[in-house]
Amino acid sequence: MVSSRLAQALSKCKIVRNDAMFRNTRNVSTSILPNVSKQDPSCRVANIGRNQSGLADAVIQIDGSWHKKSMTGGAAWIMKDEHLQKIYGGCLHANGVSALHMEVLGCLHGIKWAITHRFHNVSIYTKSRDLVQLLQGSTPLDITLLWPIQEIKYQALLLNWCCVHRVSRSEIHHAHNAAIACRAGLLSPCSSF
Repeated sequence: MVSSRLAQALSKCKIVRNDAMFRNTRNVSTSILPNVSKQDPSCRVANIGRNQSGLADAVIQIDGSWHKKSMTGGAAWIMKDEHLQKIYGGCLHANGVSALHMEVLGCLHGIKWAITHRFHNVSIYTKSRDLVQLLQGSTPLDITLLWPIQEIKYQALLLNWCCVHRVSRSEIHHAHNAAIACRAGLLSPCSSF
């Protein structure tokens, strides 16, 4: 199904290119890929716990922040309790090689935090498509991600059920703000809140 859509898109690209070359016409490039731009649903969730189904007893937001020049970063994992209007979690200040590296560290520490606090069924919200794909089995191109990805998968097996969901940035804004604050030194590393 995906390959047929790709073939259709390539065919449209060829037609648009030929029209531009031989007929002096211009076509709007957004019309070339109207259906291909929709995200494949399989890129949105990675189920990494022991069981394939469950109902979350904790939803943890994660995010990473990284400064390229200084190579410093922050990672945060946040659980918001809607009833008590409290926020729980922690953050980490570390040297990193990329924003994805910090996101991976946030996921790892979020899972460890959930295990420590005796949660059994955990949903993790991230904005990173790359993290979800790595957890689904893609091989990391960056060697520094290999160990933490393996450790995430190992730790997640200690949970009954664990899914990592790709969501919009607005759904992880607490973790996003905490990761930036931790990177900037405004939150104490490994602090719980």
